[in-house]
Amino acid sequence: KLLKHEAAAIEAYECALKLNANLSEASYNLATMYQARGDLKASIEPLRQALLINPAHQEAWDALYRGLLGQGRQEEAIQAF
Repeated sequence: KLLKHEAAAIEAYECALKLNANLSEASYNLATMYQARGDLKASIEPLRQALLINPAHQEAWDALYRGLLGQGRQEEAIQAF
């Protein structure tokens, strides 16, 4: 049942971002949903988008660092840190 709710949440965030790509919190939340599912690769683009919109979004920087590091992309993770 939880997976069904996760899928619905991901779909809702994706829909919101299609309507307005400048929603940094929606991008961040979408990325955290991907990370919670273990899909670190999918989380990177929405995190980068959130940071383009709001470079001061510390949680997005932290999530980007973790996502890159979790994929073995140490150089990029260090740059994000």
